[in-house]
Amino acid sequence: MTAVFVAFFIALLCNISLRTQRMPWEADVVSIIQSIVTQSYFQVSGAAAICIAFLTSSIQAISRKLGPGVLTNWLRGYYHEPREETRIFMFLDMKDSTTLAEALGHMKFSALVRDFMADLTAPVLATKAEVSHYIGDEAVITWQMERGLANANCLRFFFLFQSRLESRRAYYERNYGLLPGFKAGAHYGQVVTTEVGEIKSEIVYHGDVLNTAARIQGMCAGLGEEFLISGELSAKLGSWDGLRSLGSFGLKGREKEVELVAVSAST
Repeated sequence: MTAVFVAFFIALLCNISLRTQRMPWEADVVSIIQSIVTQSYFQVSGAAAICIAFLTSSIQAISRKLGPGVLTNWLRGYYHEPREETRIFMFLDMKDSTTLAEALGHMKFSALVRDFMADLTAPVLATKAEVSHYIGDEAVITWQMERGLANANCLRFFFLFQSRLESRRAYYERNYGLLPGFKAGAHYGQVVTTEVGEIKSEIVYHGDVLNTAARIQGMCAGLGEEFLISGELSAKLGSWDGLRSLGSFGLKGREKEVELVAVSAST
């Protein structure tokens, strides 16, 4: 906001200087500027410009905290009362994080996680996803059902993120000596969405789908896969040819076994 004000003043100064063919510090130019800035219309306009700049900056800051696609619903109080929604959830976790933290040290590992999470931005925007929350080196990504299924966005996200990291391989290897890998698990189902907290409010999701998605992601290492989804979600994605059923497995917290499907890039 300060930069905008300074830029405007410099532009005004230069414009008057050019029109009067005088240097900016000469008395004629200074006198003209003084006469302009003391006018009430200029003061009102300036105050309005500052207010608009402050409001715009505040909205951008709030939107950044809430994530894309959430601000409008938050402003109109959409989540003040619990609401049922059908959503897709993906739990995405950096591989070998404990080993990396020990090798890099806490400060450098923290910087790695920061860069890793920052590189989620482009895939999130490209697939109309939302970041539900972060848990250490893990991110929870969610889609409204229609958006997640459109163009297989909930699957494309994984491979867009892979490509993003690969495109920055030189940066990661120069700063951390490695390119971070990740694994992910996804599932869909009904959740209750609501805003909780008074001192610090947050939009949260409650439902078994989150627990199931987390358990599916936890099966990746044991099955030697990078990306697993539930058979139920797979059934909604008929156009993706990189799907391979691994059979049904018991997951902690689930009475019934869940079919797991490995996902590879679609040809």
